[in-house]
Amino acid sequence: MHDPSINLNFGSRSNPKHDFPVSFATAFAEAPLGTTTTTSADKLHLLVSEFRFLTEPIDRVKRLLSYATALAPLEDSARVPANRVTGCTTQVWLEIKKDELGRMRFKADSDSEISKGFCSCLIWTSTVLNRRK
Repeated sequence: MHDPSINLNFGSRSNPKHDFPVSFATAFAEAPLGTTTTTSADKLHLLVSEFRFLTEPIDRVKRLLSYATALAPLEDSARVPANRVTGCTTQVWLEIKKDELGRMRFKADSDSEISKGFCSCLIWTSTVLNRRK
């Protein structure tokens, strides 16, 4: 369920044709610190709501492309066969590491911008934050 303390930024960043924010996910990430505990389920719910709101297929593709630009670049050293996602028509690499606190950290890249957008969405939903810490 949507946390009312989260500003979804309707307004200046809206598309005048559809009146939707640039990204619910981006707006969620911009919530004031200390206001929420973010779960993967919360993030997935926001992402599903965002894409349901986009009724035109071209708008959904554009949104995926915008998420692709938000994905941090993957180092060349991580583009190894062991990190390659097999079964994909496009080339996709996924690097998984544990950070110093034992949390899983994901990085991904693709030679397809649409696949890269999907990777960005998956990484965003699987990265759980506790903003109170």
